[in-house]
Order: sequence, then C-alpha cells, then structure tokens
Amino acid sequence: MEPLYNNELTREGVWRRLAAAATTARAELLRPWGARQSRVLRRELTRAEVLVHDERLPADARLAVSGGAEPRASSATGSTIRLR
Repeated sequence: MEPLYNNELTREGVWRRLAAAATTARAELLRPWGARQSRVLRRELTRAEVLVHDERLPADARLAVSGGAEPRASSATGSTIRLR
C-alpha cells in the first residue's frame, strides 16, 4: 500500500506541507476503482471471510456476516466501482 497523504512537523514546529488530509481522503472516496484494486479488495475480503467462517454457526448467520461485501467486489473483472 502506498500512503495517500503524509506530512510531518519540522524541528521548528512548522508542517512540511500544507494540511490536506481531509481533502485527500474526500478525493480518494470519490475516485473510481480500477480492475487491479477491485481484485485486491476481493482477495482481502475472501481472506477475511475465511478467518471469520465458523462451522458452528448456521448457514444463514454466516451469510449475514459475509454476504454484504459481495456487491463491492463484483467488478473485479475490469469495470470500476465506487466505495462510499
């Protein structure tokens, strides 16, 4: 992962760059995702689902935990998605 924004205080107590974390975060939320990011998201969601999968739970309870993420990962084939 690459940082979207960073900043640091100098020894003089002045920020090295203009404060822009909120602007950067807002712009990132509005930016459409490409196929690569969608694939990474899908892989990470699958990994998380494996970690939380518990055979002791009834199937409908497991779906309630993992099923909600599927629409966000649906574009791993190449279209773009927006996360809000």
